[in-house]
Amino acid sequence: MIEKITDMIYVERDVLSQDQCDEMIKYFWDNPQLHDDGKVEHFKDGEYQGKLVNKEHKNCIQFQFEPHHKYANLMTQVIQDAYLNYRYQLPVLPASDLAILDYTIRCYEKGKGIFKTHVDQAEGGTISRLFACIIYLNDVDEGGETFFPDWNIACKCERGKILLFPCNWIFPHGSNPNISHHKYILTAFINLNYEMPMYDDTVV
Repeated sequence: MIEKITDMIYVERDVLSQDQCDEMIKYFWDNPQLHDDGKVEHFKDGEYQGKLVNKEHKNCIQFQFEPHHKYANLMTQVIQDAYLNYRYQLPVLPASDLAILDYTIRCYEKGKGIFKTHVDQAEGGTISRLFACIIYLNDVDEGGETFFPDWNIACKCERGKILLFPCNWIFPHGSNPNISHHKYILTAFINLNYEMPMYDDTVV
């Protein structure tokens, strides 16, 4: 039952083990050929222009997993389990016609990483996004929080924790500069009415 709007921001701890988190961070640095600069949705005169690099708004290194990659499959299971718990607390959330998409691993480098306030749902390729999923792969002692300025809420970067929240304009959010450590996260989105099923049991 929703008593206040911030109940839509869901946190669950220890969804990944330390070994799983460390393994994915190692995989990230062992595959530099996959690295790309983080991109943001760009609009000009009200028209969608696609995704562009804008390091003043988003400064990170990232790459996307293919949908059937072993880590994408692991993320699917983790997100599926967390979403079921999310729905248990908030039964009004949708239960069908959902798909998990855009499996990404991302590094915000110490002292440089930033993602300014934004909304995850807009025109173009993000219009079908319903919920954002962030899984933190390491601890950041100072900085690096995911913040929601309209609600005065900040979620600390702690290894193995997942954060779920709606992608719409009610929940603008960003990432504070990470001061003490690099920040590593996995991200994905729960989308509505897509060709791919939410629950994929393919094993790679």
